[in-house]
Amino acid sequence: MNTLKFPYEKSDDGELLPQLRLTVYANKLFVESSAILDSGASISLLRKDIADTLKIKIQTGRPIDLDGVGGRVKGYIHRLPIAIGGKSLIIPIVFSYKFFASVNLLGRAGFFEQFTVCFHEKEKITTLSETV
Repeated sequence: MNTLKFPYEKSDDGELLPQLRLTVYANKLFVESSAILDSGASISLLRKDIADTLKIKIQTGRPIDLDGVGGRVKGYIHRLPIAIGGKSLIIPIVFSYKFFASVNLLGRAGFFEQFTVCFHEKEKITTLSETV
């Protein structure tokens, strides 16, 4: 079983977080970015600027209402290929006109099924072991 290790990265405010570098693909374009691996998020949510760069028409996705700490947000689900640590997969990703966070979130749907995910908080490392 292949295991990928990712050291936590500093956020803009200096906090160490389980943030992974990823590449998102669409329309023969790609964007390199990062996302916080969030076991509390049911689905991945990326900023609108990524959709804009990839020339994704947000409203062509399947509508979804997301409930979270900040309330309810209308979004649209798109199934997109991503690459993380040399591993490629297709996951559902939500884009929203109303989501104005400074970070992307990598949620459970489509991602956590591909890996055994371990947060090693003391060592500030995330490991992803491919499931068989």
